[in-house]
Amino acid sequence: MNTENPIQIENKMLQSTFLVWQSMKVKFPDVIVLIRRDDHYYTFGSDAEVVSILMDLKTEENNIDKSICHLPHYCTDKLLQTIVKAGCRIALCDPLSSFNK
Repeated sequence: MNTENPIQIENKMLQSTFLVWQSMKVKFPDVIVLIRRDDHYYTFGSDAEVVSILMDLKTEENNIDKSICHLPHYCTDKLLQTIVKAGCRIALCDPLSSFNK
C-alpha cells in the first residue's frame, strides 16, 4: 500500500524533473530549457521567469526552486515562435525512458 499523499508524489515528480532541468542548464546555460513530463513542459528559475513573461503566464513557487512554470505540450508551437522572435534560444527535452519515481 502506498502511504504517500498526492502532494508528496507531486513533490517527488517535480524534484526529478528539476534535477533533469538542472543538469541540462549546466550544459546549456544560455538556453531556455523545457523538460517534458507527461503532458506538460516544465521549466524552473530564471527560465521560468522568462517563459512566464513571454507567454503571459504566472509562475508558481514551491520548495524545490523559487519559480516554476509549466504549460501543456500542445502549446509548444506558440511558445517556440514567441521565444525565437524574442531572440532567445530554447531546448525541448523529451524523455527517452521513464523518470525515476
